[in-house]
Amino acid sequence: MFTPLFRRALLPGLLTASAFVLSACTMTTGATNPPASNAFYAQLSQTGFSGRYDPAGFQPHEVQKALGEACAIRGNIVDYSEQPVDGAMAFRARCRGGTDVRLGTVSVYRYGNRARVVLPGYVELMREDETVRTISL
Repeated sequence: MFTPLFRRALLPGLLTASAFVLSACTMTTGATNPPASNAFYAQLSQTGFSGRYDPAGFQPHEVQKALGEACAIRGNIVDYSEQPVDGAMAFRARCRGGTDVRLGTVSVYRYGNRARVVLPGYVELMREDETVRTISL
């Protein structure tokens, strides 16, 4: 019925078509995962921080204390604001005197009453390694 050449071309074509159909079924439309209760991430920009945290895992003063580790004048957060978004708290903040790091992501991980703050490399100081600080909350 089918020639051997046709059969060899038919199978890869069917597999490719089925892969496209399956991938279309699993695509999301912009949904975001909620933040973990023991961690949060803050995007650094020229103007400050922005991010989200789970209020079951952190209090606002703990978020500010952790973010303060990236400030040029350590711990000097100004203009902190937050609002609820999809069960999480979205925040924005600025450091008085700017930040040690201009761009990147600050990662904060909670371990009981302590937090591990991971700062991206210091580009201006030619330091490319991450800086890790442990603080009490």
